[in-house]
Amino acid sequence: MGTIAIELSDAGVLAAGGDPPRVLEVDQHTTESPGYAVQLKKQLLLGREALEQARLHPRQVNNRYWSQLSTNPLPDKTATVRNYAELAFAHLNCIRDNLPESADDWVFAVPGYLDETKLAILLGVANELSVPIKGLVSGAVAAIRCTTTRQPMIHIDVHLHCVEITRLQQGMQIVLEKTQVIPENGWHDLTELLAKSLTNEFVKSTRFDPLHVASTEQQLHNQLATILRKGPGGQGFPIELKTGRTAYSLSVLPQMLTAATSALRDKIKNSVQLLANQSVGDQCVASVQLSHRAAMVPGLRDDLQSLLDFDVEELPAGAGAMGALQLADSFANERASKGAALFTSRSRHPEEQNIAGPAASTSASHAPDDDPTHLLYKDRAYPIETQPLVIGTALTPEDTGVVISTQVGNVAARHCSVLRENGRPVLEVLASNETFVDGVPASGRIALVTGQCIRLGDPPQNLRPIFVVSSHGA
Repeated sequence: MGTIAIELSDAGVLAAGGDPPRVLEVDQHTTESPGYAVQLKKQLLLGREALEQARLHPRQVNNRYWSQLSTNPLPDKTATVRNYAELAFAHLNCIRDNLPESADDWVFAVPGYLDETKLAILLGVANELSVPIKGLVSGAVAAIRCTTTRQPMIHIDVHLHCVEITRLQQGMQIVLEKTQVIPENGWHDLTELLAKSLTNEFVKSTRFDPLHVASTEQQLHNQLATILRKGPGGQGFPIELKTGRTAYSLSVLPQMLTAATSALRDKIKNSVQLLANQSVGDQCVASVQLSHRAAMVPGLRDDLQSLLDFDVEELPAGAGAMGALQLADSFANERASKGAALFTSRSRHPEEQNIAGPAASTSASHAPDDDPTHLLYKDRAYPIETQPLVIGTALTPEDTGVVISTQVGNVAARHCSVLRENGRPVLEVLASNETFVDGVPASGRIALVTGQCIRLGDPPQNLRPIFVVSSHGA
């Protein structure tokens, strides 16, 4: 028994909890449950199951019950589900049933599109579930990772029906200063644009229109989700759609995706530029931090990196849930007699206390005491240093690393690496073969914390970042 933290987004609900704290599986052995419902005559599908049936039953789909959280009646209500709040109740109940453990109370990291009225309904939904809510915190405040002691930073998240861009001030407290929402430009609209773009490519090369048949439209969206998660790579990503006995293939190149997202990226860049220019005095924005969903928008990270002179960092999936979990004890004395406290600021997390400010930027990097020092694999600990620790089946003579047996399937010769960068342990994915961190598909570069599980290969090979106490420590 303990606290469960829920990171709420209509694009995907995540949860964190356990000992050691970790991102939990919530839906079909995955860590993210999309805000979709499909109401069939005798069955209500929710989350990932609903998303995977959405193109087959387009008239029965509802994916706005989180963004429009209310007691307003549904257009096509069923005998068991009559309004948006009841769909939210059903979805949360499904997630609770899939959690690996029960909890004494829950903490919610909530998106900016939930106003006070919607938050009140969320509390009512939780009450009906008999789930005691300990508190609420802004999702951006919970997820953000401090970079300096003073400079403001910007957090970007892409929800299902909007983009949320938040400017935060970081000092001894992380404070939400301003949020800008770009409506009707979220993950749903993005995938629609990309599906149409790939359809045009299919028509050009094969004269087959995937959107003409519901089954191939669903296949296209399913495979598009995989491409966005992994990235198409420079050589392209092959997809194949089957209808009857015929199969149609296409190699998806990066430019096919970036061309379709240019309008959305321009809107995000303009909003980021506006928020950056509104910083007080000479306080320039230190960094832009992307949620795992924002990081998957094709071309966005490169665009932002070239926009201004600041770092663009990718946060791991579940950063909001993990951040909210760390705040659980802060709510102990804040619980109101009715409702729950909403935090729009927080103190630095313990691992952020030693981050140097601008005046000390030239000093040697120092990792917080609880940052991983070694990588554990099969009872052997490998030190994490500035030289990459390469993991794979066939390392080069120049590599230092962890050799995985060639009997293990789906592991590349140089699969991934772990290194210490600016004092922080970082995982870098080197191959297109699947790599998971706490059950979440990983790509690019991801900061690591002690106790996480890096999984690759078949049968699964687990590696864990650990903290080794020095015998000469203080």
